Order: sequence, then C-alpha cells, then structure tokens
Amino acid sequence: MPSSDGKATAADYTDLMLGEVYAVTWAEGLTPDAVLDRWRVRRRLGRHTWPEANWADLPGVRRDEAVVAVTVAGGWALVFEEMSSYDDAPLRRLSASTRVVSNYHNFEADDRFVIFQDGVIEVDFDPNTPTMRTGRRPDMLVPEMNAAGLDMSGLYLDPADPGYRDVPYDAAALALTERLTGVRLTDELLHSSSYLAATVESPLGGAVINEEEPRVQASGPG
Repeated sequence: MPSSDGKATAADYTDLMLGEVYAVTWAEGLTPDAVLDRWRVRRRLGRHTWPEANWADLPGVRRDEAVVAVTVAGGWALVFEEMSSYDDAPLRRLSASTRVVSNYHNFEADDRFVIFQDGVIEVDFDPNTPTMRTGRRPDMLVPEMNAAGLDMSGLYLDPADPGYRDVPYDAAALALTERLTGVRLTDELLHSSSYLAATVESPLGGAVINEEEPRVQASGPG
C-alpha cells in the first residue's frame, strides 16, 4: 500500500534481492576512493560490475578475504558487503564530518539499522524491535519509522495472536533508509552500477563451512 506522504514503504522493498546476509551502507558525499581509504582495506581489486555469483569469487580474492564493493548514487557512496560480519569501526571512520546510514540483515533475523554522524551513533535499533532504540537521538526518526512500515506498537505479539502484524522488517528498514538518502535501492541500480572493489580480512579466517558447497565468507573491516 502506498504511504500517505508518497515516500517509500516496506512494500517497495519486499522483492529486492540482496541475499541472506548483507550490509548496505550509505555515506553522504564520499567518493568510492575515500570510502576504501577510510575502511582501511587490504587490497584494491579495481572496478567491477555486480557479479553473477558471489563477490568473494572475484579474481584475486584469497580464501582468507572478503570483499567490500562501493559505487555512487544520488550524492551518496553506496557500500555493499556480502555475508557481512558488521563491525562498527569502519562505519565510525566513514562518518567523520559526514553522515552514514547502514542496514544489516542476516538469516537469523538479527537485523540492525544505525546512523552515525561524525563518529557518533545518532540512533541504533533492530528493525524487529524498533521501539527499543539507543544512541544520542533515539527518537529522531519515529515519524519516519511509522511511515516506512515498522511496527511501533511495542506489543511484539506471538504470530498465533489474532492481533499479530506480519511486518517485513528488513524491507521496512530499507524503506526508512530511502526516506533519509532520497535514493531508491533497486535491483536495476545494483546491477547496472560500476563498483570499486577491495578485499578485507575475513572474520572466518578462510575457513570452509562445507567442503561440498562453495566457500562462504563473511565481510568485515581490514
């Protein structure tokens, strides 16, 4: 259902394909080179388009590495981490003299939405429980959170309860991000962009989760 203010809602993001574990981070006004400098990456891999399989399968990526990929959209640097471990340290560095908006999602629904401004967390919450917020300005987004489709009732009902709302929390968090950046994240944007890619140390240390399956790596800061 469209929002009353004409801006993004969870319904606009339910079909976006980002994978089971990811981090999507927007840094206002930064170039891809500046992002990678602040991220303190291990090795730069040059420019690439969205891969057919996994970012970790790019040529030159070692078993103990993961990939950070950066492009620009609407005056923001867009940073994508596949299989992210989600570390605050690079986000703090990215936010020096600017604003960073970041979404994390994994297959265990251990999600996170956070805004950093000049190294300080402004607001931080799990979209599954958006009434439980921390940060310097925890209530700064409440009207936008409501409008994006997050469940602000605080009831957290059991799915068997007649009053339960089946809220797509990850989609609502991405809609909230669009309301702040003014940029709609779409499959077309992701797949048509050119990315500056670099490697970072994998928190898995190069471990193979299952020898019968392709290697799975988690991305984190170097």
